Amino acid sequence: MPRFVSLPKQPQSQRASQTRIDSLVADLESDDQRRYRGLERRWRAVIAHLRKFERADVTTQGEGLRRLPSIYLRLLW
Repeated sequence: MPRFVSLPKQPQSQRASQTRIDSLVADLESDDQRRYRGLERRWRAVIAHLRKFERADVTTQGEGLRRLPSIYLRLLW
């Protein structure tokens, strides 16, 4: 019978993703870095606001919004 162990994979993957994002942002020109950080601040505020709700439609919006900074970063590159 297989045994399953719950491992904290997400925090490590989040740290790795954040390290990669920080590296990419550091390689941008200063104006693009400022634009990205501004978007990131606004994005975090919207996500924090959405966390107050637990409706399915809001959860779906939040999932889409979570991808926004990485998409924007790719466009800046």
